[in-house]
Amino acid sequence: MTKNSHYLLIVALMVLLVACAGFAGCTGTTPATQQTTPVATVTTAQPVSTPVATPAVTVVATPVKPAGPPQTLLIATTTSLYDTGLLDVLQPMFEKQTGNKLKITSQGSGKSIELAKRGDADILLVHDPANEMLFMENGTGLNRRSFADNYYVIVGPANDPAGIKGMTPEAAFAKIRADGKNNTAGVAFVSRGDGSGTHSAEKKIWANAKLNYAKDVQGSGKWYVEAGKGMGETLQMASEKGAYTIADEGTYLAYKGKLKLDPIITQGDSLLNIYSVMTVYNPKQPVEKINAANDFVNFLIAPDTQAAIAAFGKEKYNKSLFTPMSAGVPKGIPAGIPVDYTTRAVATKPLVVFADKGLSPAFVKLANLYVVKYPDTDVQVYFGPTSTMVTKITTNGETADAIAVADPTVLETQMYPKYAEYYVKFASQTNATTAVKTEYAITVPLVAVNPDAGLQWIQLILGDSGKAILKDNGLTPIDPPIGRGNVPYSLIPPVQKA
Repeated sequence: MTKNSHYLLIVALMVLLVACAGFAGCTGTTPATQQTTPVATVTTAQPVSTPVATPAVTVVATPVKPAGPPQTLLIATTTSLYDTGLLDVLQPMFEKQTGNKLKITSQGSGKSIELAKRGDADILLVHDPANEMLFMENGTGLNRRSFADNYYVIVGPANDPAGIKGMTPEAAFAKIRADGKNNTAGVAFVSRGDGSGTHSAEKKIWANAKLNYAKDVQGSGKWYVEAGKGMGETLQMASEKGAYTIADEGTYLAYKGKLKLDPIITQGDSLLNIYSVMTVYNPKQPVEKINAANDFVNFLIAPDTQAAIAAFGKEKYNKSLFTPMSAGVPKGIPAGIPVDYTTRAVATKPLVVFADKGLSPAFVKLANLYVVKYPDTDVQVYFGPTSTMVTKITTNGETADAIAVADPTVLETQMYPKYAEYYVKFASQTNATTAVKTEYAITVPLVAVNPDAGLQWIQLILGDSGKAILKDNGLTPIDPPIGRGNVPYSLIPPVQKA
């Protein structure tokens, strides 16, 4: 194993599947006795909202040797998983069970995510939930599962020169900054400064403390040092300088014997550290490689592996360095971050849908219907104001396989002809108080990664089952639906061109 060195309301619906013997898309590792039960989970992708449903619990079997030829998989992971030695334990277990080989590159979560975005990794294994959700929204990830957690600790010199012991993480950070700017003797802070998951967690604490990281912290004085290094090296630098830093507990314990740093702050919801794994997707990736990557996702949430994670570190440190997610979802999960550790990963492609927030109830149910029909697809539906969802494509450079808006003229004026060449008006809704009528329209953007899946989504909406769901959720289907522009032949009928 080698070591290298968005006011927006968004709701993400990620359809999480369990394995089956009878549907296409199941990997060769699925035991014949396991049943097929597609499961949809509604979660929120923004850190200010709340999960509204939890996944059905499914017993996950340990993968067996795949029927196809062995694959070599590249994992892009965080330094904390590497520095603790956990992957040294898990790698041979996986390779023995599946016959697949792992190559591991270790760097900060931010750099690992960028590597995966470029398609230069098969599996992403990190601890940066907010950026993981953005990675999934971009259609570059599948089957995100959380497999373990631990906590960050704020460590520093034993004499605690800033006197932060007993404070909340936010109060402690504010005190360190105030004393550092006042040149209080011995008060300094060493940051990862590398865009890693730990760095993201640190910046979140500064934000919770009502401090603007770029203006109030970064570059605000000699007291604040950006290491630009991995967790182990950052701890060593803080020890040498007699400074405070924040570290995941596992890496701190692994390096503790080499450090002159004590744990000062160990409690607080903002210190929770969640580790998740996801299969990297790009349309050029062979399905065999995607299935093999799914095997690793399933391996991490399998009972045997969860037991190994629970045991890791006990012999040497008298405590586990990580808590397996099977021990229970911890308190303090950032609002809007889905946690699924039980549903078997079988999807081999994503369907990314952007939709006006007024369509949320209906589209949630449509996604559940879609996964029954197409169980090889990880459905991810993101809701927000129409203008914001359109801007994601036209300005931010994001992709979606379908986009549904609350004003058809927006598609005409902002997306045609560069980003869309047609749209279909499929439903309307009249406000009972204002009597204002809203018409909803949908298209497959020209930037879609999986346009066929986008068309299938539209066909589902226009079918009898789709129209029934629209009606049940306060919408009036436009029947026949009205299309404008170069409407695909596959939608005619039922679409009637204007």
